[in-house]
Amino acid sequence: MKKLLFYLLSSSFLCIGTYAAEATGVAAAKSEVSNGNYEKALELFAEAARQNPADANAKTAYTYLKNILSKQESFSHEENAERKQALGAALRNFYYAVGNVKKAQEIDQAVYAAAPTADNAIKLSSTLLVLQQNQEAEAVLAKVSPATASSDLLSAIVAARKGDLAKNRELVGKIALKDLTNPADQLLYARAVAAAGDKVAAGDAIKHIFTNTEPKKLAGLKAFIAQNIDFQKIAGSDELKLALETKSVLKDCAGDCAKCPKRKKNNGECDDCEKEKESKAASDVKAGAGTTAKS
Repeated sequence: MKKLLFYLLSSSFLCIGTYAAEATGVAAAKSEVSNGNYEKALELFAEAARQNPADANAKTAYTYLKNILSKQESFSHEENAERKQALGAALRNFYYAVGNVKKAQEIDQAVYAAAPTADNAIKLSSTLLVLQQNQEAEAVLAKVSPATASSDLLSAIVAARKGDLAKNRELVGKIALKDLTNPADQLLYARAVAAAGDKVAAGDAIKHIFTNTEPKKLAGLKAFIAQNIDFQKIAGSDELKLALETKSVLKDCAGDCAKCPKRKKNNGECDDCEKEKESKAASDVKAGAGTTAKS
């Protein structure tokens, strides 16, 4: 169900060209989603479902969007920090998936205010960097104590964007790529050295990442690298071109979550499957949401 919803609502599917060919029904609803008019979109999905009962997409989208709007309402009034974080996570994923990064920032800001943890600071500062609000991101990261690999690498990206290459090198120098086990941190490392124009280090980092990434995920990574502002300084370099040709040594997941040894007990899906959906949603945003979501 989630794959269908992200396909239906993701920004890569919400293209202006689509609307020229389809002026009514689900297409009109998707246009409203793209424009951030979720209440109107809900009405249109409901109308499309009534007019065409056989359209499973309209029914599914209506149910999902209604649930999201209910979560948004609950989030606005929730005072319990733990519940607010849980609601915020679902809303953040949705807003990133549909390309509304500004709304995702509002969610991150509210969650961070309710629970100013290091993890929430990382999420907020990451979103601020997407919006190129570098000074604001720097202020949030300065409050992370003790610093983590994620916060140091994000701070290194900020430093490079500000032209402070000495600070960038100082922060990156504290971290060894081989010690980073989180793929998200590995990508932050690649961004940090690329933003400083270090073609060799960036190339090596990308090779490491690609080698240890499932083959089916490489296309999304390549699209992200091509569009992310932090890789622009090394764009067209031989080091980057060579790194992008790196093959994975892994095999793709079989896709049968029921038989997966990593399967969650709660909902029958493994962590990797869930992370893949979130990663696809984020890459869809960066591929189709315009310049704001490419940073």
